[in-house]
Amino acid sequence: MPLISTDERGYYDFHSDNVYFYMLDGTRRQRCVVTVEALERFNPQLKRGEAAQLASFSSNRFQIERAASDKFDKRRLETDGTVMVMANDVGTA
Repeated sequence: MPLISTDERGYYDFHSDNVYFYMLDGTRRQRCVVTVEALERFNPQLKRGEAAQLASFSSNRFQIERAASDKFDKRRLETDGTVMVMANDVGTA
């Protein structure tokens, strides 16, 4: 069953430089993350940092969430259960 968008904002993680977000698996929240390298696939000139990466996440949210849902359906999860969207999971803009 595909994940569904929560339309919540993304959360920048200063330690990993990635953006975390949540989707729904029925009524259960599923933690997802998109790497900075994946965001750079949409914008190779992306300046790293909270504001730029959150803006890129928002602009490309549909494609990022679709990739997360596809990985979730294939059960390609991290050991902690997180769905991690990496550069090879997304196309270019």
